[in-house]
Amino acid sequence: MIFIIIILIIAMTTSGQIFLKVGADKSKGSLAINKYILSGYMLLILTIILSYFLMKIMPMKYFTVIMSLNYIAVLFAAKVFLNEKINRDRVTGTILIATGVFVFLL
Repeated sequence: MIFIIIILIIAMTTSGQIFLKVGADKSKGSLAINKYILSGYMLLILTIILSYFLMKIMPMKYFTVIMSLNYIAVLFAAKVFLNEKINRDRVTGTILIATGVFVFLL
């Protein structure tokens, strides 16, 4: 159950950020809220609710480390869905985050 909630949180956070980026690009500088921005915020609100539930059943030291996997997921999602460039600094940062998660969870 905990594993499913973790996967959901990471997937919804990543999707929410992608929707917000697409919505910001489509708004062309205006302050109008479009369906992508609204969807992104709805996903992030659901993420907050699930995170609250997960924090109640998991030690906080593990929760914070596992949630840092969001950085890795967003990096790959931005490449796949937004065709963003992945430069050396981003790869280095992602490797450092993944190494930290791996070392901490051992």
